[in-house]
Amino acid sequence: MITAIGEALVDEFPDSRRVGGAPLNFAIHVQHLGCPVRFVTRLGDDESGRLVLETMKRHGLDTSGVQIDAQRPTGTVRVKLSENGTPAYDIVADAAYDAIAPPKGIEDSRLVYYGTLAQRTEQGFEGIQQTLRMLPPAVVRFMDINLRPGNYQRRTVEASLSQSELLKLSQEELNTLGAMLFPRTPARDLPQALMAHFDIDEVLLTAGAEGAAWMTRQGDADRVPAAPAPRIVDTVGAGDAFAAVWVVGWLKGVPAKRRLAAAAAFAAHICSLPGALPAEFDCYRSLSQMLGD
Repeated sequence: MITAIGEALVDEFPDSRRVGGAPLNFAIHVQHLGCPVRFVTRLGDDESGRLVLETMKRHGLDTSGVQIDAQRPTGTVRVKLSENGTPAYDIVADAAYDAIAPPKGIEDSRLVYYGTLAQRTEQGFEGIQQTLRMLPPAVVRFMDINLRPGNYQRRTVEASLSQSELLKLSQEELNTLGAMLFPRTPARDLPQALMAHFDIDEVLLTAGAEGAAWMTRQGDADRVPAAPAPRIVDTVGAGDAFAAVWVVGWLKGVPAKRRLAAAAAFAAHICSLPGALPAEFDCYRSLSQMLGD
């Protein structure tokens, strides 16, 4: 069982509304790749919340981990796309996912996925940190950091990194962490600095057109180029797709090079679609084959 905890929200594009949130996108991909997954979030008792629940059910996700907030609305993000499909986010404050309560019964998880957005408030921070602290040592903690400008604090970042065994981040996020935490460390040494300082076992680094890399504290490493995309509609959710494939491959014991290649291919596919989730599910069959199923 994999557990993902964090935000579920509605992305408002200029021409449409789409259900999103990195933890939800991750959970949906994992579900389609055949791994049991539990998703923990908090929604408002409103139209957007019902849209999220409908989307979860359509993708086969169990909704028992969803908390309903009678006061706060479901999270909303206003998304603007540049000419090359790169998104800019206006993340609305005071959302239901800012108050996720520590869930019960997740101690049976093999891996727990979390990020920083749902920890942007004191209540959210305490809820997720308490959840991580109560996990047995055998449960792997996977952090997809997702630094959104104006929605994280140094204390949140450091506490979350300290809990992490596996860390996924983008090159831009690595640069941000370097400036924040290790300003005198050369860029090439930042992954090892993070692993040494926070006791992290592995780092997964995505770098857009430059491909992706994997590194361990013991010095193991591998890298793949970016997979070709037939066309780029937008890059929303590409990192979430990458993380999901990597985690499923990691749990199945797939060699790192093959994990990276499969994750890069799926991220490129997501970039060729509008939004973070495919409308059709055939892509997961070929992806499972790449992972050895």
